[in-house]
Amino acid sequence: MIIACIITARKNSKRIKNKNLLKIDNLDLVSHSIIHAQKTKKINFIGVTSDSEEILKIAKKRGVIPIKRPKKLSSNYSKSETAIIHAYNFLLKKTKSKIDLIVFLQPTSPLRSEIDITKAINLFIKKKSDSMFSASLFKNHIWETEGRLRPINYNYEKRTFEQQKKSQINENGSFYIFKPKILLKNLNRLGGKIDYFLMDSYKYLQIDEPIDIELVKAAYNYAKKNK
Repeated sequence: MIIACIITARKNSKRIKNKNLLKIDNLDLVSHSIIHAQKTKKINFIGVTSDSEEILKIAKKRGVIPIKRPKKLSSNYSKSETAIIHAYNFLLKKTKSKIDLIVFLQPTSPLRSEIDITKAINLFIKKKSDSMFSASLFKNHIWETEGRLRPINYNYEKRTFEQQKKSQINENGSFYIFKPKILLKNLNRLGGKIDYFLMDSYKYLQIDEPIDIELVKAAYNYAKKNK
């Protein structure tokens, strides 16, 4: 089975300037994801798709395939799927190899590890999945605010202990695994037989807002001390 990893890393970001180049433990976020992929022995090819020359230089320096993303696929409103399809087609030509699975990593989730990715790939194969997302347990109560205020995932009149709650998960965005045919058919990373891989609860953190930087750093240091 040939597995390709595609890392998406745009230059611009609405909320945090040069977000993908932020450093955690003296290592930029793009490099964190590259190293996670390189340490995952089941991955055969790694490509970094970006419109940033600096990020492409990082990819080349770290020995993976830099993929210049077209400007039309690099706006704030461009879907990740379009960049992944472009990168997938580039890798097909570059490697001259069939690709059976795609592992999609987002640099804003540096708390994952190569062990998470390896276990997820093994689970994907075991369960004969078509697509899979990384997840964390979800324990919060959600309310709908459009129209009449109402609870969505619990009954406030019959509030239960946490241990009695139905199992719920949060799609945490750390990584996705899918067959290329699912992506190409649906123009979506998820489809067919969808499964999930459960991660440690703190790994749901990702960097989207400025405050997330400090939260992720704290979680990263905690994990490093408690390996």
